Amino acid sequence: MLNLVCHDLALAVKGNARLKQIQAIHEFLYAQPECGGTGVFLIDEAKHLEDEFLADLRLLSNLEKDGRKLFQIVLVGRPELERKITQPVMRQLKQRIAIRCRVKCLQDEEIEAFITLRLQTFGYEPRLFCASAIQKIGRDSQEIPRLVNVICDNALLIAFSLSLKEVAERAAAVPAVS
Repeated sequence: MLNLVCHDLALAVKGNARLKQIQAIHEFLYAQPECGGTGVFLIDEAKHLEDEFLADLRLLSNLEKDGRKLFQIVLVGRPELERKITQPVMRQLKQRIAIRCRVKCLQDEEIEAFITLRLQTFGYEPRLFCASAIQKIGRDSQEIPRLVNVICDNALLIAFSLSLKEVAERAAAVPAVS
């Protein structure tokens, strides 16, 4: 993971030595306040991170300049991430977490608004999903936002392939993925 971070930041590090990589990231982050920025490490699917990398993140989280943190870390993951962070070995990392947020399941009445908002985000205004399709999506997704997105994406592809102007219940009949 440190290799990837160094690569993405275009940091020239000879070899894969962990200490050299962390030092290169430190130097990069120290230079950022002069540029007027604060770094953010945004890591999706963080439940897959190895304990060693989480320990490295903890070390990086100590970086400060003039009493201000040089970057923020945002870990995004499913409930497995929370279980991982609550392990005794992760105690020091857990102590550094300032904010925890949990996306809850949508309520029945929120499914349509969620779908509409997602469509509007991409510039689409008219109603694309019929009421029965929205109900089916809510049931099949178990009202989990990520699964609502997956089912809607598949339903839109099916509706397109069937030349439908509105996603009908039969187009929304996509098995949910866990």
